[in-house]
Amino acid sequence: MFLEKNISTQFNQVIEHVRNTHDTVKALGYAVLVIHNDQIVTEHYAGYHSQLQHAKAINEDSQFHIASVRKSYTGFCIAWALHYGYIQSIDDPVLHYLPDLDKVKLPSVGVFSHPPLMVS
Repeated sequence: MFLEKNISTQFNQVIEHVRNTHDTVKALGYAVLVIHNDQIVTEHYAGYHSQLQHAKAINEDSQFHIASVRKSYTGFCIAWALHYGYIQSIDDPVLHYLPDLDKVKLPSVGVFSHPPLMVS
């Protein structure tokens, strides 16, 4: 699934909030990506992967170890999608709604109620 970019300033407050949180907790870096109406409307990267002198800058290919936090994000997204009728049941196969995932190399793709290991 490839999305077109249509960058706007509509979500600049999101970037500012993430930047403020970054500064407050003294994080090394962050990435912000907002998808709205099937388009990437906000994309922003800042910071580095480590404090080492030649550390790689955060960019669109960066991966973050977010541990159990992803469960909260995933749960919220699934609840939101159920509430608004984007998915009918948490027991539906993920591929029913995202058939393009079948073309991506993932460990496995399950149902919403019991997703497999997720790639972040």
